[in-house]
Amino acid sequence: MTDHHVLACGQAVVVDLPASVRRTMPIRHFVLAELAGREALLRAGEPVPPLDPGVPAVLTVARQGPRLESVVVGVSPPNGLTVLLARSPDRRVSPRVPVELSGELETIDDSGFEPVRISSVNISVDGAMLRSPQPVPTGSKAFVALTGPGLGSFMAIAHVRDCTMNPGDTLYRVRVQFSSVADDAARRLDRWVGEFLVASRRGA
Repeated sequence: MTDHHVLACGQAVVVDLPASVRRTMPIRHFVLAELAGREALLRAGEPVPPLDPGVPAVLTVARQGPRLESVVVGVSPPNGLTVLLARSPDRRVSPRVPVELSGELETIDDSGFEPVRISSVNISVDGAMLRSPQPVPTGSKAFVALTGPGLGSFMAIAHVRDCTMNPGDTLYRVRVQFSSVADDAARRLDRWVGEFLVASRRGA
């Protein structure tokens, strides 16, 4: 998981955001200005556009340094960005519901893997099984964005646990485990899964 103890004020930090967010917030290069617990204030050399809280972000410290998972807290005008560094998630056993949500997946590395359209087979608070038209490297980290009725927009950083294709299928099945999710988004997904299960039992 992430280890924020490698951070020190004055360090150069590169910020990676999901492709859908980069279209309106292309700034990547920052300097760590303040660090209080898991909350880090980053400063850029130019004004930072508005950015919604809860967006997943990956911080790369120095060149080829460690990658730290985080979520955006908010923008501090004119050139500040505050993020909350990830902590180890609660790996409780959560119910998984079969539902098709649409979205996008983008690996977080230097492989040049372009964002790809995906759909879900099932989802829980811990992770999801996804369908992808192209293989996703097992062991990689990825931005995952999903949307669906009642859930709205959900974004997370996920670990790709495996990627397989069954005989006769045309889409890969990608199993991911969520590793960094904003608290509000996690609560919203948990509530949505619970409501889905209740509705399913009533319709049984």
